[in-house]
Order: sequence, then structure tokens, then C-alpha cells
Amino acid sequence: MDITKSLETTLIIMHHKLKRGIAVTRNYDPDLPKIMAYGSELNQVWTNLIDNAADAMGEMASCAFVRLGETISFSSRSPTMVPAFLPK
Repeated sequence: MDITKSLETTLIIMHHKLKRGIAVTRNYDPDLPKIMAYGSELNQVWTNLIDNAADAMGEMASCAFVRLGETISFSSRSPTMVPAFLPK
């Protein structure tokens, strides 16, 4: 299974949740290997992560960052976040 493609598919499906002014910046490792996984279950994980992140950012968010490599991270540059937790 291609993790990047799986995440991209979920981002398309969740577009309605992200159109509130949240711009998604993607940073995918181009050398990610394919994995053995159930696609529908992995898409549910992405959906929950994206849904929760969008809710946490609220309507004040301007940008969401998705990094997919050895680890997966979602972060935000939002006026509602404490500056110490913003990406450098």
C-alpha cells in the first residue's frame, strides 16, 4: 500500500473540513516504502487525525503542515496555538 496516496485520498475526502481557510502544506518523503496494511482501516486513521486536527485548529487556522516520513506529524500555524509549540 502506498501511504502517500492513501493520505492524499483522505485529504480529498476531507476537503469539506479543510476549506475553512486551512491551507495544507505537504512534506512527504519520496522514498517511503509501500507497506502491508488494510487500506480502509488506514484511511480511517487519517480521517480521524485530520478531523481532530481541523477541529483543534478551529476557524482561526491559516496553515496545516503534514510531514510523512519516518514519523507522521500534523502541526498548525494558528493564532490560537501557544508560540512555544509552533514549528520552527
